[in-house]
Amino acid sequence: MALFSLTDEWTIELGEEFERRVEDGSLVFSHEDRAVWVDLFEDHRPIPQKMKMLRDDAPQDAKSWTFELEGLLKFAYLERDEENENYELTSLCAVATGYALMIFYFDDDEFLAWALGCWKSVRFEADA
Repeated sequence: MALFSLTDEWTIELGEEFERRVEDGSLVFSHEDRAVWVDLFEDHRPIPQKMKMLRDDAPQDAKSWTFELEGLLKFAYLERDEENENYELTSLCAVATGYALMIFYFDDDEFLAWALGCWKSVRFEADA
């Protein structure tokens, strides 16, 4: 896995084979049948309010995960997009000053572990 800088503060670990581009204002990493769309927001609301925003959007029957590390609270849920025949892991990583909204797209459920690992690797270093 290679460490990619999203900003001076935000990083994520992805495979070295991923290509980086900007599309429609979003940062996109892609490789073959996997992609990650990233949007970063400044938001000083309390972290629980930011989390509620994504939890309220999650389908009730979706499998979900919550993870906390070093002041970074993370929530993600998985959906199967039947129209596009792929999976989408939608995630939010929140800190006191903002959040990262990321969607991991993959064609085969065997890549779920990869998506969860990348999501868990997201870090925020305020002093970076």
